[in-house]
Amino acid sequence: NIQAAIGVAQLEHIEEIIKLKREIAYKYNELLKDIPGVQIPFESKDVRNVYWMYSILIKENFGVSRDRVKELLFKNGIDTRFFFTGMHKQPSLKEFVNACEKFPVSEMLEQQGLYLPCAINLTEQQIEQVASTLKDIQSGKIK
Repeated sequence: NIQAAIGVAQLEHIEEIIKLKREIAYKYNELLKDIPGVQIPFESKDVRNVYWMYSILIKENFGVSRDRVKELLFKNGIDTRFFFTGMHKQPSLKEFVNACEKFPVSEMLEQQGLYLPCAINLTEQQIEQVASTLKDIQSGKIK
């Protein structure tokens, strides 16, 4: 009941929340778009991304592994999360997946995906700090 009440209360402000999430994403997109090895989210013209989470991929040409990036961000006061484990690996779905099947996209996303901070109260200065720290990691200033 409590969770339902919270959910209903949030729905009353959903458009405002989405607007804030999208503003955060636009700022991240602008700051991260030119960092080699960082793939920012794609948004097609016919789909409106609400950016529940702000996700990036740390590609091989970043020069530092995704796991090390997470570690270095944390050491610099920035908490992140890895992408969720692929559905084909979820214990509750095991019986529905053929063990011989391959899921290369899910595997790649699981290995490269990183969620950056994106709470609706995140300040522009905090977003800039995340981006700056990622740039410093990529350039080798932070090791």
